[in-house]
Amino acid sequence: MVNTQELIDLSYKEILARKGASITQEGLVNMFGRPGLVNARYIVEKYGLNDKPEEFLEERRKIALDLFDQKMELMEGVVELLENTRRWGIKCAIASSGWREIVMDTLQKYDITQYFDEVITAEDLKTSEGKPDPEVFLITAEKLGVKPEACLVLEDAPNGIVAAKAAGMRSIFVPSVEYIALDQVPADLVLRTLRELNSEVLNALGKERSRN
Repeated sequence: MVNTQELIDLSYKEILARKGASITQEGLVNMFGRPGLVNARYIVEKYGLNDKPEEFLEERRKIALDLFDQKMELMEGVVELLENTRRWGIKCAIASSGWREIVMDTLQKYDITQYFDEVITAEDLKTSEGKPDPEVFLITAEKLGVKPEACLVLEDAPNGIVAAKAAGMRSIFVPSVEYIALDQVPADLVLRTLRELNSEVLNALGKERSRN
């Protein structure tokens, strides 16, 4: 929905540079879409940092928030797609591994809160630490009052696509960063931008599911 992953990547690079380390693209891919505390534990252990994971997370979060204030942008086609889903009568929800405060601030900043029937974030998780576990998507389906197999997930994170598949949902991958190997993402469809998601694409996915 917004270019948060690009900015989160920058926050990891900056905080590790402060500590005399650096991270590879493979490392960024492994963390993409997972909750911040899970990633903080991973980083602290991998690089042998003296920080506690909670302290590392808080320091990185401050860096990320500054970047969000300065450089956050909506992904191409977001508002157009949201307006179309309303016209098509499709329920919409956010299922995020992020903090509720940041998600809600983003929705309000771009005045798009009204397009979403439910907003599920890391604070709503009960049995997992987030994607690639499917819990966040299963909670979202339950809140929307629909079966998982009737859901379509739009994701820019490979871990999110894996979670959607585990939940029994269809998925579309729309990359927000350039370093993802698209042939390794198990999505039902890959689009370059959200503008490519139209009624014809939705109908085609629906027909394919009915054949399966």
